[in-house]
Amino acid sequence: MTEKTNTRPPKRGPMGHGMNMGEKANNFGEAIKRLFGEMNKHRLLICIGLFLAIMGSILSIFAPNQLSKLTDKISEGLIINSKNMEKLSTEINQNFYSNSLKDFEIDGVNITVHSQLEFIEVMKDVDKEANPKEIYKVIDELPDEIQEVIKPHMDMSAIKKIVIFLVTLYLCSALFNFIESLCMTDVSNKFARGLRSRISKKVNRLPLNYFDKHQTGDLLSRVTNDVDTIAQTMNNSLSSLVS
Repeated sequence: MTEKTNTRPPKRGPMGHGMNMGEKANNFGEAIKRLFGEMNKHRLLICIGLFLAIMGSILSIFAPNQLSKLTDKISEGLIINSKNMEKLSTEINQNFYSNSLKDFEIDGVNITVHSQLEFIEVMKDVDKEANPKEIYKVIDELPDEIQEVIKPHMDMSAIKKIVIFLVTLYLCSALFNFIESLCMTDVSNKFARGLRSRISKKVNRLPLNYFDKHQTGDLLSRVTNDVDTIAQTMNNSLSSLVS
């Protein structure tokens, strides 16, 4: 008597077993509703993770604004103080053409009459379209008090404050994202462990004829691949959604 064999090809899914590629839930809305219901016991960690993800995103968005301020401060320290230069030229020209040269102050620096005359002498041959290299060379020939007023000055105190604030922003953002990742990893792992435990109990209650009618690969895929997919989605979706 010849033994009867099953010639029906096994179901093949991703990685050679499990659900068919592209298989969808029969009722997606109900599945999501049930998923949120299952996650209700972890709502505290989820709320903490959601709050930290929002804060991390806000800080990472706010940081480029501080980078812009830092760039502006550094740029100001590399060019001539045009505001003081204009003020100096205007004051000297007014005094010169009114034949009443006198001392005056700019930013607390006293500009003497002698320095004003030297300024007029040095700057009279400077072309308005001269390149920065020529202008800086001319400035080096001006009196010390005038150089102090118009020479580039790097405000290291302001730059240091912006840098410290910027580093704090990035560190806080990274810390918030790290803690949020830990929270969601803990939630997803606990959820996956509980789900596997319930699946195991369910499998042990199934009658023997169920295993005769279903492929072993399908059962293994439910316990491993499907649960892992849910856990990974829970772990990654929150931060991605907030971002």
